[in-house]
Amino acid sequence: MKFTIAASVILFLTKQTNAQDTCDISGSFSVSSGSCSFDGLVASIEAKLSSLNCPSPNVPKLITSKLGATTLQDVKAEIASACSVAHLPFSSITGQGHVFDKEYFDGGTYYNDQRESTDDYGITINRLATDPGDRIQDIFQNQAQSNGFIWPSDLTNFEGCTLNAAMCCWVQDRQAGDNNGNCATPYDENCVDADPADNTDICYVDMSRAPASSRTSDGFSLFEGEEEGDSHCHGFAWDEDPSDESALFKGNNLFYVSFYDHLQQRGYVRNVPGAPMCGCVEQMAVVTRADCTEISTSETVEFSFNDQNDLSATISDLELEFNACQGKNNNNNDLAAYVERLVDEGRISEEKKEVFYETVVGETYCREAIDSFLDEEGLASKPACRGSYPSECGCEEVNQQDY
Repeated sequence: MKFTIAASVILFLTKQTNAQDTCDISGSFSVSSGSCSFDGLVASIEAKLSSLNCPSPNVPKLITSKLGATTLQDVKAEIASACSVAHLPFSSITGQGHVFDKEYFDGGTYYNDQRESTDDYGITINRLATDPGDRIQDIFQNQAQSNGFIWPSDLTNFEGCTLNAAMCCWVQDRQAGDNNGNCATPYDENCVDADPADNTDICYVDMSRAPASSRTSDGFSLFEGEEEGDSHCHGFAWDEDPSDESALFKGNNLFYVSFYDHLQQRGYVRNVPGAPMCGCVEQMAVVTRADCTEISTSETVEFSFNDQNDLSATISDLELEFNACQGKNNNNNDLAAYVERLVDEGRISEEKKEVFYETVVGETYCREAIDSFLDEEGLASKPACRGSYPSECGCEEVNQQDY
């Protein structure tokens, strides 16, 4: 949920001189807040100046001037940079290097390929709960809820993310006994090609979307009807303000969704062929829907400006919680509904939402998405819903308010 700052938040503003508190904040000063964000900094300065009965200045303009920035977006980026100084490298999660991490998010490595079994001596091998399960659990308990992770933009799967959303889609289950998917014991008999819990339909894969993952610059796969089998997609989205908690801690959300909640807890693995297992939404397979996780935070922050107007932020008592997204119209745990909510709140643009719907197309719209893609490729004409008759375009419903 979006963290808001109450006017009664404990704060202080101290001129780093021998003078008492004044309305002049042109020099060095510090202010405490409950949110390491643009909104948090603005609210804290406004509240303190108000407590001193100072004239009401344009605080965003004042901050912009102090930082020597040109636009508010530049200011928010600088605040985000100050707030993320202590973030941990995302590569520390596996500790196995760039190539391994890239292969994992494409559906490879032993994280995805191995299945629990017994060797010739009856000894259990390849147990997910042990490797990498123990490491993932330790990171979740001791790091992911109290420290930020840097977004892995060095991996092509997460480079850009122009729609402010990312997603994972899995097609296999490698862990029994967790009440998720149909992997069962004995593993060698009942978990060879097990499926995750089905929460979406895969419409098609355009391999040109992610050539570094598909290993080809072109090509596509169509999944008509239920040809793709059971599959599971889960994603998250974030504010266009890089200092907002949803953006600042999106690396933590990626860890939670991909490593903890779905690999360690459920055993979900492997990618839709030709697409990344996890990546920016615009690189992913075209699907009908995805589940969704959002982050809420609690923290204490001290912002400081020095005499050169350099900004720093010191965060303490950081606590992160991972929750099912609260979407528009109480449509919760749904990525598209969450994006709709962010649009309504002015946190993601309407234009990005429209492009987002080219990947997460909505229930019953697979047929239409496939026909539209084939039409763009010059391989088939897209049927029109003339006279609003669903049978002419393959839709079950012509007007679908929820998508």
